[in-house]
Amino acid sequence: MKKPQFTTFTGVDDFTDLERLVEISNKYPVEWGVLSGFYNKQRCPNEETIKKILSKGLKLAYHLCEKSAELFQEGKFHIPDEFSRIQVNGKPDLDKLAKLKVKQEMIIQVDKFTDVKVGQLYDVSAGRGLVPESFPEHPGYMVGFAGGINPDNVEEYLKNINCDSEYWIDMESGVRTDNKLDLDKVEKVLKKVYGY
Repeated sequence: MKKPQFTTFTGVDDFTDLERLVEISNKYPVEWGVLSGFYNKQRCPNEETIKKILSKGLKLAYHLCEKSAELFQEGKFHIPDEFSRIQVNGKPDLDKLAKLKVKQEMIIQVDKFTDVKVGQLYDVSAGRGLVPESFPEHPGYMVGFAGGINPDNVEEYLKNINCDSEYWIDMESGVRTDNKLDLDKVEKVLKKVYGY
């Protein structure tokens, strides 16, 4: 079984030790997800924290929820160049996304993989920490898997993906303590996934 090409940890917040993010990024293939517009505001960093995050040279994805996702689809939400991927959560309008002129890769959450021209993250949990009851067959191109992953179940989760194609995994609720990103949990996951 192939290891994930990288692991995304979503929900960098105002309490996250950014220097430790850099240290972890230097050891493991990680992407840090920054939320905007999520109903759980503590998981969304303020503008000052976002500026600091952008200055660290990390691999970043901007995860747009609710109003932020709506504004982005209307071309009214600025995405800084430091983000390499944009995840549009909810039920985005694929026609609107196709017309947007952005250099970043776009991702949508799906409950099954389809032949669309954007990246796809299989996620029936949407930040609620729910493990899927079943896993779709890998479609043979780069896709992501999310939903209820945590340090205790990540190895079993990867066995359920069971493929030799490229993929990434994404987690949010399973690596939080008191609703804050818990970098000890992050490192436990990474050691189990990558073995060093």
